[in-house]
Amino acid sequence: MAYQKNAKIEELLNLVYEAESGRGYPAIKMMADYLSSGDPSYITTAGSARSRIMNQDSAEIIAELLKVYFGKER
Repeated sequence: MAYQKNAKIEELLNLVYEAESGRGYPAIKMMADYLSSGDPSYITTAGSARSRIMNQDSAEIIAELLKVYFGKER
C-alpha cells in the first residue's frame, strides 16, 4: 500500500518552495541547507515562510520526505 502524504507538511513545503522561488532563490537547495543545518537564514521571510518552517520539527519534515520517496510508512 502506498504511503499517504502528510497534508500539513506538504502544504508547508509548497509554501516555502513558492516563497523561495518567488524571490529567485534556488528553493530546493535552500530548503535542503536549512534542513541539514537548522540555520533559519536559509529560508526567506517572504510569505511567513521562515516562521512557518521553524514551527515544524525538522526531523518530522525529513522523515516525511523519506516516506514519500520510498512510498512507505516505515
